[in-house]
Amino acid sequence: MVDYRRNIKFQYFQVTIQKENEKHLFSFDDWAVYLDKENLICKSIELKGLKARVEKYHNDESNNLWVIRFMKLRDTNIPSAVRESEEAVPVTLDDNEYLGEDVNMLYDESNGIAMIQSNRFSLSYTRIQELVNNINPFEGFDIFINPIIEKTKSKLDNKKSKKITLGFANIERPISKTKSALSDIINSYFNIQALSGQVIFSVGRKKNIVKKNVLGKLVELKENRNLDTKSVSELIDDIYDNQAIITNAKIEIRDDDGPSLEIIDLFDNVYHDYVTFILEARQTLGFEYVSNEMMYIYLGRKSTIERSLGNVSEGGLS
Repeated sequence: MVDYRRNIKFQYFQVTIQKENEKHLFSFDDWAVYLDKENLICKSIELKGLKARVEKYHNDESNNLWVIRFMKLRDTNIPSAVRESEEAVPVTLDDNEYLGEDVNMLYDESNGIAMIQSNRFSLSYTRIQELVNNINPFEGFDIFINPIIEKTKSKLDNKKSKKITLGFANIERPISKTKSALSDIINSYFNIQALSGQVIFSVGRKKNIVKKNVLGKLVELKENRNLDTKSVSELIDDIYDNQAIITNAKIEIRDDDGPSLEIIDLFDNVYHDYVTFILEARQTLGFEYVSNEMMYIYLGRKSTIERSLGNVSEGGLS
């Protein structure tokens, strides 16, 4: 049989539990105890439009790491089994059987970092967030899985900001006071019980009128308008600190020395790695094999990713 090599993408996130202005790292230790106590391993959980479950998990105590396998369950769009020179035969499922599409996640208990496999056939990270909130033992708290972004403020050096577009969702509580006006904007949505929305900051088409000395004469000239540089910088910091409710953030910029515009997506650069696996024909990707490779890659990247994180109190609500 022929073996295949496949590069699989993994992205990095931080998992927290939050209520109002209180925020802690997610405790997998506590969650694992809850899963075992309630017999939730391999138990189907109803999500919006699909079923999923926690398949298995493993704890590497020496590195304080957990690896967990989630499974998306489906009983539609069933494939067929094919033999050479014979007609295809649809795979038959019993009443309590499903096709399973797995996705794997590594979790570091010490810093809340999650390394999640990208598998378009299985659960996205937002679906995993939905699943863990459906089996959430942290009373009064919601669980959030937030992408860890390679911040792009350096791209804005010596650039003029013309327009900022922000999208919001899941505004279920007010946020703490921010350096910029972001908290005032989001909290105004909360006050009128709006859960989502969009805000655009733009200089429009109007130009500034400035007086300058030209050949000894004071004349009025028109100059392009730009958003205030200091305020934009503060707003970007606040955006990154409130990723749980900001769904998109784009900035339109222009070089000092050119007319061309560039749009920068502040959330378009999630920390990620590609891991090469050897896939055997007619075999699934073994959990132990995946776990070992994920731990090896993660431990080599841990210090770099930790430097991108803000301070969050440690998990565990005893």
